[in-house]
Amino acid sequence: LQVVFRDSPEWMTEAERVPLANLVAERITGSAMDRSGLAEAQEALLNTGWFEDVRQVRRSGGNEVPVEGRWSVPFAVVREEGYDHLVDQQGRLLPRCYREGSTPRGFLRIEGVRQARPKTYGTRWPGEDMAAAMSLARLGDDRPWRGQIAWIDLSETPNDGCLRFKTARGVTVKWG
Repeated sequence: LQVVFRDSPEWMTEAERVPLANLVAERITGSAMDRSGLAEAQEALLNTGWFEDVRQVRRSGGNEVPVEGRWSVPFAVVREEGYDHLVDQQGRLLPRCYREGSTPRGFLRIEGVRQARPKTYGTRWPGEDMAAAMSLARLGDDRPWRGQIAWIDLSETPNDGCLRFKTARGVTVKWG
């Protein structure tokens, strides 16, 4: 079977798409009229964390299996124990992480989150502090000053209820 992801994002690597295609192909067996495998493939893709929703997995002419859905879009990273874990705009954990210091430029980093990362991809990172950090990150995302913000620091949030922006020039901005 040839699994084709419609509207696959440019940031998604081929090495990441291949296991997703295999995941679909493993669940589609038997007759072309069997819908249970298509439903299983749809559910399996949702559980990867890479999709906000999967509208359709179907068989078309020949051996092609088109997949249509909305991809989760990487937005920020959450630092935990020396790794930067990728999350989308809602703070849902995505299946990609980087060693501290190797994270690609452009992702806002969030540090000092009190709750441990979720056990499953596609699940929101728990905690009010994380929810507040994500709200603040979304608020500043399209502002002209966004490029000056290096990370959001939550380490003092339990003490005073405030978030802190850390700038690339070492300035701390207390928010809240």
